Amino acid sequence: MTSIKDIAKELNLAVSTVSMALNDNDRISKETRRLVQEKAREMKYVKNGAAVDLQKQKTNLILFVLNDASRSFFSYVIKSLQKATAELGYDFLISTTYGGHRNTAERFIKERRSDAVIVWTKTISDELLTEYASADFPIFVLGRKVKTDNPYVRCHLTSEVKPLVTCEYLIEKGHRRIGFVTGFAESFGTVLSLQGFRLSMKQHGLPVDESLIFDAVGSQAEDGYNVTEKQILDRLDDMDALIFSNDDIAVGAMRCFNDHNIVIPDRISVVGRHNIPASATTVPPLTTMTHSHSDTEIYTKLVKCLDSYIRMEPDLKLEKELNDYQAKDMIVERQTVRDLNKQ
Repeated sequence: MTSIKDIAKELNLAVSTVSMALNDNDRISKETRRLVQEKAREMKYVKNGAAVDLQKQKTNLILFVLNDASRSFFSYVIKSLQKATAELGYDFLISTTYGGHRNTAERFIKERRSDAVIVWTKTISDELLTEYASADFPIFVLGRKVKTDNPYVRCHLTSEVKPLVTCEYLIEKGHRRIGFVTGFAESFGTVLSLQGFRLSMKQHGLPVDESLIFDAVGSQAEDGYNVTEKQILDRLDDMDALIFSNDDIAVGAMRCFNDHNIVIPDRISVVGRHNIPASATTVPPLTTMTHSHSDTEIYTKLVKCLDSYIRMEPDLKLEKELNDYQAKDMIVERQTVRDLNKQ
């Protein structure tokens, strides 16, 4: 089946230009629109029927695509986005790609089942986003930069690799033999925090023992329990501290430690990430980190900016505020880290 990308390749045009020409957008010259539409007929390009229907009127709906809506961090994000979209009169639809099941999310994007899309997952490809974003169907991508020439794919809340604040904190407390537990491989948090961990260790002249990087496979508490029981318990003598890429995994790991009578932090120090509510109720309470991505205001600004794109009146001042935004990481100090400098 012929795609917009195929037509763009034939005419040596940008995908976004072809998309707008097929939608008869007057931002594209009449001659270019004529060429694109003739080539589309020649190549037997057919728009999806549902998409055609939806293009005739607004859906009053914003689609949010993420990998796992059950994670504690994203529960907060969803609540913030729901509130902001409701205040602007939009309905809010969530589609997940958990377990690699991308078909529904991709179909909703291809068929334009909403007025706009917010994507916070690596599982939706740059190519698909580039192909389907247009002036009347903007797509905001959070947490990552997309390689695209399409001006209607806008990237926000992206993070650069920087020293990991939890690793810096442990080193300050005298820890040197530090392990790391990863979560779901497609998680931005997992990728960035592991890279930040490596950077911190390198900057302090400390070796990274690759055998002490444990893969929990998933990002839930049960994943933390399983990886701890199967892999970590036998390696405790090789570590004095352990960093978890999120609090959910850390909570499960601490449950496993308690079940095996491993005293925290006497035997090993533990730190998490995200400061979810459960982190304050573990035994002992979990030392973790938080960041300003948990600030409701940033999601309100994000949705207002997206609304301006939906109305085809981009608020460039507001977008600049989003682009200039830098998340601040802060330690939430509780009781799971021992200060080795005082021994």
